Amino acid sequence: MRTAALEDRNRPPQTVRIRRFPHSDENSLQALEVVGDAVQQYAYEHRDLYEPTLEMRKWLIEKLSEGEFTALGVRSVPPGEMELRSIAAHFFKGQPKIKWADATVENFGHKYEAIEIRKTETRVEKTQITKHKVGRPRKSDKVKEVASELQRTGRFDGLIEKQKVALVQKECRKQYPSDFPKNPAETSVRQVLKALK
Repeated sequence: MRTAALEDRNRPPQTVRIRRFPHSDENSLQALEVVGDAVQQYAYEHRDLYEPTLEMRKWLIEKLSEGEFTALGVRSVPPGEMELRSIAAHFFKGQPKIKWADATVENFGHKYEAIEIRKTETRVEKTQITKHKVGRPRKSDKVKEVASELQRTGRFDGLIEKQKVALVQKECRKQYPSDFPKNPAETSVRQVLKALK
Protein backbone atom coordinates (compact mmCIF):
# COMPACT_ATOMS: atom_id res chain seq x y z
CA MET A 1 0.00 0.00 0.00
CA ARG A 2 2.85 2.42 0.81
CA THR A 3 4.61 1.60 -2.46
CA ALA A 4 1.47 2.38 -4.46
CA ALA A 5 1.11 5.70 -2.62
CA LEU A 6 4.71 6.63 -3.45
CA GLU A 7 4.18 5.74 -7.11
CA ASP A 8 1.01 7.89 -7.21
CA ARG A 9 2.95 10.76 -5.71
CA ASN A 10 5.67 10.65 -8.39
CA ARG A 11 3.23 10.42 -11.31
CA PRO A 12 2.53 13.77 -13.04
CA PRO A 13 -1.02 15.15 -12.60
CA GLN A 14 -3.74 14.25 -15.06
CA THR A 15 -5.09 17.06 -17.18
CA VAL A 16 -8.68 18.13 -16.70
CA ARG A 17 -10.88 17.97 -19.78
CA ILE A 18 -14.21 19.71 -19.78
CA ARG A 19 -17.01 18.02 -21.63
CA ARG A 20 -17.95 19.74 -24.84
CA PHE A 21 -21.52 21.00 -25.21
CA PRO A 22 -23.09 21.82 -28.57
CA HIS A 23 -24.07 25.42 -27.69
CA SER A 24 -20.95 26.54 -25.84
CA ASP A 25 -18.08 28.80 -26.70
CA GLU A 26 -15.01 26.67 -27.45
CA ASN A 27 -12.57 29.46 -26.70
CA SER A 28 -13.78 30.00 -23.12
CA LEU A 29 -13.72 26.24 -22.47
CA GLN A 30 -10.19 25.94 -23.76
CA ALA A 31 -9.17 28.84 -21.52
CA LEU A 32 -10.67 27.07 -18.49
CA GLU A 33 -8.80 23.88 -19.39
CA VAL A 34 -5.53 25.77 -19.65
CA VAL A 35 -6.11 27.46 -16.28
CA GLY A 36 -7.02 24.10 -14.68
CA ASP A 37 -3.88 22.45 -16.12
CA ALA A 38 -1.73 25.33 -14.86
CA VAL A 39 -3.19 25.10 -11.33
CA GLN A 40 -2.62 21.36 -11.19
CA GLN A 41 0.92 21.69 -12.51
CA TYR A 42 1.66 24.40 -9.92
CA ALA A 43 0.28 22.22 -7.11
CA TYR A 44 2.30 19.24 -8.35
CA GLU A 45 5.56 21.19 -8.54
CA HIS A 46 5.13 22.88 -5.16
CA ARG A 47 4.04 19.91 -3.12
CA ASP A 48 6.10 18.80 -0.13
CA LEU A 49 7.71 15.48 -0.98
CA TYR A 50 8.05 14.68 2.72
CA GLU A 51 4.37 15.28 3.43
CA PRO A 52 2.65 11.88 3.71
CA THR A 53 -0.24 11.06 1.41
CA LEU A 54 -3.73 10.52 2.85
CA GLU A 55 -3.32 6.74 2.66
CA MET A 56 0.01 6.96 4.45
CA ARG A 57 -1.46 9.21 7.14
CA LYS A 58 -4.35 6.83 7.82
CA TRP A 59 -2.02 3.85 7.90
CA LEU A 60 0.41 5.58 10.28
CA ILE A 61 -2.31 6.78 12.67
CA GLU A 62 -3.79 3.26 12.70
CA LYS A 63 -0.41 1.71 13.54
CA LEU A 64 0.23 4.31 16.25
CA SER A 65 -3.16 3.72 17.87
CA GLU A 66 -2.63 -0.07 17.77
CA GLY A 67 0.76 0.29 19.43
CA GLU A 68 2.85 -1.11 16.56
CA PHE A 69 4.70 2.21 16.37
CA THR A 70 5.71 4.42 19.28
CA ALA A 71 5.59 8.21 19.12
CA LEU A 72 7.93 10.34 21.21
CA GLY A 73 7.52 14.06 21.71
CA VAL A 74 7.88 17.05 23.99
CA ARG A 75 4.67 17.98 25.78
CA SER A 76 4.04 21.69 25.43
CA VAL A 77 0.42 21.98 26.64
CA PRO A 78 0.03 22.10 29.61
CA PRO A 79 3.39 23.92 29.89
CA GLY A 80 6.20 23.00 32.21
CA GLU A 81 7.80 19.89 30.74
CA MET A 82 10.68 20.01 28.30
CA GLU A 83 11.74 16.41 27.97
CA LEU A 84 11.18 13.84 25.27
CA ARG A 85 8.61 11.32 26.46
CA SER A 86 6.64 8.44 25.02
CA ILE A 87 3.12 9.25 23.84
CA ALA A 88 0.47 6.68 24.79
CA ALA A 89 -1.19 4.77 21.94
CA HIS A 90 -4.69 5.88 22.99
CA PHE A 91 -3.63 9.48 22.30
CA PHE A 92 -3.98 8.75 18.55
CA LYS A 93 -7.50 7.35 18.81
CA GLY A 94 -10.49 9.49 17.92
CA GLN A 95 -9.68 12.62 15.95
CA PRO A 96 -6.21 13.88 16.89
CA LYS A 97 -5.20 17.21 15.36
CA ILE A 98 -1.98 16.41 13.55
CA LYS A 99 0.14 19.04 11.80
CA TRP A 100 2.44 16.90 9.73
CA ALA A 101 4.73 19.70 8.55
CA ASP A 102 5.23 21.04 12.11
CA ALA A 103 5.50 17.57 13.70
CA THR A 104 2.85 18.38 16.31
CA VAL A 105 -0.16 16.46 17.56
CA GLU A 106 -2.97 17.64 19.82
CA ASN A 107 -5.69 15.56 21.48
CA PHE A 108 -7.51 15.38 24.85
CA GLY A 109 -6.26 18.84 25.84
CA HIS A 110 -2.57 17.93 25.49
CA LYS A 111 -0.18 18.97 22.75
CA TYR A 112 3.10 17.32 21.81
CA GLU A 113 5.76 18.86 19.59
CA ALA A 114 8.92 17.55 17.89
CA ILE A 115 7.27 14.18 17.30
CA GLU A 116 9.48 11.22 16.43
CA ILE A 117 8.04 7.88 15.40
CA ARG A 118 9.80 4.58 16.01
CA LYS A 119 8.89 0.95 15.63
CA THR A 120 7.79 -0.48 18.95
CA GLU A 121 10.34 -2.79 20.48
CA THR A 122 8.82 -6.03 21.63
CA ARG A 123 10.38 -7.02 24.89
CA VAL A 124 10.29 -10.67 25.66
CA GLU A 125 11.09 -11.54 29.20
CA LYS A 126 13.79 -14.14 29.22
CA THR A 127 13.08 -16.94 31.59
CA GLN A 128 15.89 -19.16 32.58
CA ILE A 129 15.30 -22.61 31.27
CA THR A 130 17.31 -25.25 33.01
CA LYS A 131 18.10 -28.15 30.81
CA HIS A 132 18.11 -31.45 32.54
CA LYS A 133 20.22 -34.05 30.90
CA VAL A 134 18.61 -37.33 30.26
CA GLY A 135 20.07 -40.20 32.23
CA ARG A 136 21.83 -40.51 35.53
CA PRO A 137 22.94 -37.47 37.50
CA ARG A 138 26.66 -36.67 37.40
CA LYS A 139 28.76 -38.04 40.21
CA SER A 140 32.04 -36.38 39.33
CA ASP A 141 31.61 -33.83 42.13
CA LYS A 142 31.54 -36.64 44.70
CA VAL A 143 34.58 -38.31 43.10
CA LYS A 144 36.40 -34.95 43.18
CA GLU A 145 35.45 -34.47 46.85
CA VAL A 146 36.82 -37.92 47.79
CA ALA A 147 40.03 -37.46 45.77
CA SER A 148 40.76 -33.99 47.22
CA GLU A 149 40.17 -35.34 50.74
CA LEU A 150 42.59 -38.23 50.11
CA GLN A 151 45.20 -35.82 48.74
CA ARG A 152 44.75 -33.40 51.65
CA THR A 153 45.21 -36.17 54.25
CA GLY A 154 48.34 -37.45 52.46
CA ARG A 155 47.03 -40.88 51.55
CA PHE A 156 48.27 -40.47 47.95
CA ASP A 157 51.91 -40.12 49.05
CA GLY A 158 54.16 -42.74 47.43
CA LEU A 159 51.38 -44.23 45.24
CA ILE A 160 51.47 -44.55 41.48
CA GLU A 161 48.51 -43.38 39.38
CA LYS A 162 46.93 -46.83 39.12
CA GLN A 163 46.97 -47.23 42.90
CA LYS A 164 45.50 -43.73 43.35
CA VAL A 165 42.63 -44.62 40.99
CA ALA A 166 41.92 -47.85 42.90
CA LEU A 167 42.01 -46.00 46.24
CA VAL A 168 39.58 -43.29 45.02
CA GLN A 169 37.22 -45.98 43.67
CA LYS A 170 37.30 -47.86 46.96
CA GLU A 171 36.69 -44.73 49.05
CA CYS A 172 33.83 -43.58 46.79
CA ARG A 173 32.02 -46.89 47.25
CA LYS A 174 32.70 -46.73 50.99
CA GLN A 175 31.52 -43.10 51.54
CA TYR A 176 28.64 -43.10 49.00
CA PRO A 177 27.35 -46.68 48.70
CA SER A 178 23.97 -45.65 47.23
CA ASP A 179 25.61 -43.48 44.51
CA PHE A 180 28.33 -46.01 43.68
CA PRO A 181 26.97 -49.56 43.68
CA LYS A 182 29.88 -50.20 41.27
CA ASN A 183 33.27 -48.56 41.13
CA PRO A 184 33.33 -45.16 39.38
CA ALA A 185 34.82 -45.33 35.90
CA GLU A 186 38.61 -45.22 35.71
CA THR A 187 38.58 -42.50 33.05
CA SER A 188 36.49 -40.16 35.18
CA VAL A 189 38.72 -40.79 38.21
CA ARG A 190 41.83 -40.09 36.09
CA GLN A 191 40.32 -36.81 34.88
CA VAL A 192 39.63 -35.76 38.46
CA LEU A 193 43.17 -36.66 39.50
CA LYS A 194 44.60 -34.61 36.58
CA ALA A 195 42.54 -31.63 37.66
CA LEU A 196 43.90 -31.89 41.23
CA LYS A 197 47.55 -31.67 40.15
